[in-house]
Amino acid sequence: MLGGSQHEDAMQGGCQMQNPYPGADAYPLGLPGVISYGTEKWAREYVPLDDGGLFQSVHEAIFDAYAESLGECPPDSAAYWCAVSRCKIVPVLANQYYKLATLRRIKSLGFSSVFFDKKEDIDGFFSSLSRSCHPCAPAQLSLKLKMIELARFARWNGSLRGCIKCLFGRIGASHCLLGDPNQPEVRSYLEKHGIRPLVLRPDLLRTRKWGDQEAKEISEAAGFVERLFEKMASRICDAGLFFADGVVGAYGSVFRSDAYDFLHMRKIFSNGANGVLLLSSVHHERSRLVAAAWKSAGLEVVGFCHGNSFLTGIHGQPLNNGTLLVCDKYIVSSEGERMQLERARAENPSRICAATEIINEAPPPESNPFIKAASQESSRANIRTVMVVGFPMDYLCYAHLRGCSTLSYAHLTINIIKNLRKNGYRVIYKAHPDTLKETNSFFDAYADEVLVEDFTLAYRKADCLLYMTPYSTTFGVGVSSRLPVIYVDNRNWSLWHPDIKRLLDKRAVPLAVHADESGRFSFDEAALLEGVRSAAGLDDYEVVLKYAC
Repeated sequence: MLGGSQHEDAMQGGCQMQNPYPGADAYPLGLPGVISYGTEKWAREYVPLDDGGLFQSVHEAIFDAYAESLGECPPDSAAYWCAVSRCKIVPVLANQYYKLATLRRIKSLGFSSVFFDKKEDIDGFFSSLSRSCHPCAPAQLSLKLKMIELARFARWNGSLRGCIKCLFGRIGASHCLLGDPNQPEVRSYLEKHGIRPLVLRPDLLRTRKWGDQEAKEISEAAGFVERLFEKMASRICDAGLFFADGVVGAYGSVFRSDAYDFLHMRKIFSNGANGVLLLSSVHHERSRLVAAAWKSAGLEVVGFCHGNSFLTGIHGQPLNNGTLLVCDKYIVSSEGERMQLERARAENPSRICAATEIINEAPPPESNPFIKAASQESSRANIRTVMVVGFPMDYLCYAHLRGCSTLSYAHLTINIIKNLRKNGYRVIYKAHPDTLKETNSFFDAYADEVLVEDFTLAYRKADCLLYMTPYSTTFGVGVSSRLPVIYVDNRNWSLWHPDIKRLLDKRAVPLAVHADESGRFSFDEAALLEGVRSAAGLDDYEVVLKYAC
């Protein structure tokens, strides 16, 4: 069982932590709190509360409980497919536990208040954060929302023709689509195969009517939640302390609601649908539930990746988040993606996996945007402006990025920017689109310019790109461009495929970072400057030509 002294070991490598901010009346927990405390003072005094070990351990324990509970569900049942659709419950609960454990740690240092978005009493913040873990079942659509959904249906399909038939399950289209037909990967697939799909709206397929014959399956769906939390409690110390009263019941209500909708959709799909469902929104819970009902009705589901992450090595993720379970085929946009997914599936046979066919549907080289970018742009031999491509600042942890908390990454980014500017470089900070509000004012004091526009429009303003994480969906765009590229390389989460890494080293410069004695990320300043200078000489595009299509 994870807990007790193991928690303390994970929350600072076993070291006894002292109060890093003795003059503060509230612990600066978020970027607004850091600004209020004084960013420069914070940068000098910052010590991480956690080296990443706690979140990693808790996430692993919850995932194991989830996988075991899923395995106990009756095959092809509402409980099984609702659990697959709600796979995000694992990182959500792990982050919730981590945040609450962090607050307990802060209180043990003598603080009675924290400053996240604003200054708050730590006990009150703990209670509100604990209550926020309660999910809410989707409410019945109001007349206004139904009209909005009908308008969206008409916009995507050109008219309302077919909508009434869909509502009654008479879906005669050979191909239906959940998601955005203009998503590049989807649009390319539709054009290649000459498909004009009927675009469905998930909320128009919901119901609140069910019969007694479905009561058993609905009860089994709620039972999955009870088993999950029981298994979590057996693996994680103080699980009950961190998850407020009623959270099990709240998740049970969500699963019951999902089961109602699943059983209704499976019934209408079984009676009135006969085509293929294209699923571009594979990570959207409501869309996954529709896709699960479609598949359970004996019909084919084809899923699509997001972007073309042909370089990064985190492709075990679609195996662990249920994506492949709900898809009969999974379309990727490059050989690099296909190869890494197959490798992850082979190396993780105990994970949530499936015999899904993984298909590379990349456009031919002459029309591949990555290949075209590599051949059309001019290189920048004289580097004066460096664009630092930012990381999300959303107070979340990530299972594949050990120790990668918001504040640790903010601290590392500040030091990189300061070192670049000190040595005469102009620095542009490209804020991550998920957290523009949080980062804009924070980095404005350090960078020469902060950009919030789309990366594909912004990156040409720089002479060199420095990625704070290579696991960005824009990393392939940068490597395919004619700009020199540097990326932060933390060996704790170096997940590269060896064949890809060998060729990547001929195109981009890794900047090694590691945790110092206090747990802060540090780097060699001379290596940073040499990386900027040497990056301009790395113009071998074999990694793009071989793996981007």
